[in-house]
Amino acid sequence: MAHAISRGLPSRLKAGASILKKGVECPALCPERWVPVATLIPTHGAKYEYAKPWNYRKLPFNMMRSSLFPLFALLDYPRKRLNPNSKLIIVEGNIGVGKNEFAQRLAKEFDLVYVPSVSEKQALQHPTGFDLRDLNDALNKDQQFYDLTKFYADAEPSARSMQVSFFQALFFLKRCYNYAQSIQHILSTGQGVVLTSSVYGDAAYTHALKQMNVLQDPYVEFNKGGLGQMHNEAFRPHATIYLDAPVSTIRERINARNDPREVKSAVLSDNYIQAIEDGFKTEVLPKLQSSGELFELDWSNNFDENAFKEVVRELSELNLEHMEGENRYKDWDISWFQMNWQRRCYAVMADDLINSHSTMIPEQASEHPAISYAKGWSPELGNKVSFKLW
Repeated sequence: MAHAISRGLPSRLKAGASILKKGVECPALCPERWVPVATLIPTHGAKYEYAKPWNYRKLPFNMMRSSLFPLFALLDYPRKRLNPNSKLIIVEGNIGVGKNEFAQRLAKEFDLVYVPSVSEKQALQHPTGFDLRDLNDALNKDQQFYDLTKFYADAEPSARSMQVSFFQALFFLKRCYNYAQSIQHILSTGQGVVLTSSVYGDAAYTHALKQMNVLQDPYVEFNKGGLGQMHNEAFRPHATIYLDAPVSTIRERINARNDPREVKSAVLSDNYIQAIEDGFKTEVLPKLQSSGELFELDWSNNFDENAFKEVVRELSELNLEHMEGENRYKDWDISWFQMNWQRRCYAVMADDLINSHSTMIPEQASEHPAISYAKGWSPELGNKVSFKLW
């Protein structure tokens, strides 16, 4: 991820570095640092009065991969949109604990964008919209794309460690993409984001799968390196909410949602569920606690209204502002000029991540018309390309 975040970005302008020198008056292109407003403002379902957003989906900043970008950035900068609710909150927890329901409710309380967990379909979808599993008939058995159906039904997943590792890599990259898009959304619109199952939580699943001996060492190193770069270079969340529940409760909720793949799976054992919990508590939460606020909620009961209201109250009272000499929230305490650069870098990062599937397709299937053409440009799939310019 580092190459994507840092591309075209002078080292002195990276997040966390200051381009201001003591005793030197700030020039026109480098005004005082933007200091985030401390607390969130609850709306309890009503709309927040956000400033007019930049339509980053229609006019993405990754179009500006040229020396003209700094001039372009001066015409539109994030600072005028940032407000008390320009915050990034992530919700983490074990399989089936209730993360998406909690995150959706929380987003509504503050009029933030809700981003659900990455689905199996999203992880396996090529940028053209093509499901990579549809290539399996053209691939050798050991090259075919793995999915949760196969994983949960596999009597010996360790025998397919390469496929499991590749499948986990697709999830990891999609989580990175969602994270980059979330930050781009905040900087382009001023609206905060509640993100479920973030890229940081990926370490817990890697920990559990490693305990099962189903991941190859190169993927473990890839994941470790990627997460290290995210911790060092990405804007880390203002708050992390971890929903905690014992293995017995997780098992009950898995059975209650009655997905046959999960209920009948020998892979989704109590040991695997416990290993995921251990991964969160040893490898994920301690790192996030050092850079932002951490809530650990006992989520043993079904949706706990009192605990939820307490989180809303605390978020509306907590100081989420970087203080001199502290580590928390320092990623967000940068000059507006740096922030302009970061917005562009997250756009480039998201663009690179969404196209990374193409570099991971086995050569055997790379000539498939859904893969070898950009979306909407494949004559073999019935796309009309005559006189088409874009």
